[in-house]
Amino acid sequence: MEDVQEGVLRKMLAGLEPDGAGEGIVHYALRRGASTTEMAPFIGEPFTLRFTGERSCIVCGRSVKKLFGQGF
Repeated sequence: MEDVQEGVLRKMLAGLEPDGAGEGIVHYALRRGASTTEMAPFIGEPFTLRFTGERSCIVCGRSVKKLFGQGF
Protein backbone atom coordinates (compact mmCIF):
# COMPACT_ATOMS: atom_id res chain seq x y z
CA MET A 1 0.00 0.00 0.00
CA GLU A 2 1.34 3.42 -0.96
CA ASP A 3 0.88 6.36 1.39
CA VAL A 4 0.78 9.51 -0.75
CA GLN A 5 0.97 12.88 0.98
CA GLU A 6 1.38 16.30 -0.57
CA GLY A 7 2.51 19.61 0.80
CA VAL A 8 5.15 22.30 0.85
CA LEU A 9 8.35 20.98 2.43
CA ARG A 10 10.03 23.03 5.12
CA LYS A 11 13.38 22.68 6.88
CA MET A 12 13.59 19.30 8.65
CA LEU A 13 13.26 19.41 12.45
CA ALA A 14 15.94 17.74 14.58
CA GLY A 15 15.91 17.27 18.33
CA LEU A 16 18.18 15.53 20.83
CA GLU A 17 16.77 13.29 23.55
CA PRO A 18 19.56 13.08 26.18
CA ASP A 19 20.11 9.72 27.84
CA GLY A 20 21.90 10.96 30.98
CA ALA A 21 25.25 9.40 29.96
CA GLY A 22 26.35 12.36 27.87
CA GLU A 23 24.89 10.85 24.72
CA GLY A 24 21.40 10.66 23.32
CA ILE A 25 19.04 9.89 20.49
CA VAL A 26 18.45 12.33 17.65
CA HIS A 27 14.88 12.55 16.36
CA TYR A 28 14.12 13.92 12.89
CA ALA A 29 10.77 15.12 11.55
CA LEU A 30 9.82 16.21 8.05
CA ARG A 31 7.63 19.33 7.99
CA ARG A 32 4.91 19.78 5.38
CA GLY A 33 2.91 22.91 5.98
CA ALA A 34 1.40 22.64 9.48
CA SER A 35 1.95 18.87 9.86
CA THR A 36 5.07 16.87 10.76
CA THR A 37 6.08 13.28 10.01
CA GLU A 38 8.53 11.49 12.30
CA MET A 39 11.25 9.93 10.16
CA ALA A 40 12.37 7.11 12.51
CA PRO A 41 9.69 4.64 11.28
CA PHE A 42 11.06 5.00 7.73
CA ILE A 43 14.63 3.93 8.58
CA GLY A 44 15.43 0.86 6.48
CA GLU A 45 12.21 1.21 4.49
CA PRO A 46 11.69 2.49 0.94
CA PHE A 47 10.92 6.21 0.96
CA THR A 48 10.35 8.47 -2.04
CA LEU A 49 10.09 12.24 -2.36
CA ARG A 50 8.87 13.56 -5.69
CA PHE A 51 9.45 17.16 -6.79
CA THR A 52 6.37 18.53 -8.54
CA GLY A 53 8.20 21.47 -10.07
CA GLU A 54 6.30 23.99 -7.96
CA ARG A 55 8.30 26.54 -5.96
CA SER A 56 6.53 28.93 -3.64
CA CYS A 57 7.33 31.49 -0.97
CA ILE A 58 6.79 30.04 2.53
CA VAL A 59 5.52 33.42 3.79
CA CYS A 60 2.98 34.48 1.16
CA GLY A 61 2.56 31.30 -0.92
CA ARG A 62 3.28 33.14 -4.18
CA SER A 63 4.96 31.17 -6.99
CA VAL A 64 8.69 31.96 -7.31
CA LYS A 65 11.42 31.08 -9.81
CA LYS A 66 14.30 30.74 -7.31
CA LEU A 67 14.48 29.82 -3.63
CA PHE A 68 16.91 31.39 -1.18
CA GLY A 69 17.53 30.27 2.39
CA GLN A 70 14.19 29.19 3.81
CA GLY A 71 12.19 30.06 0.70
CA PHE A 72 12.07 33.84 0.96
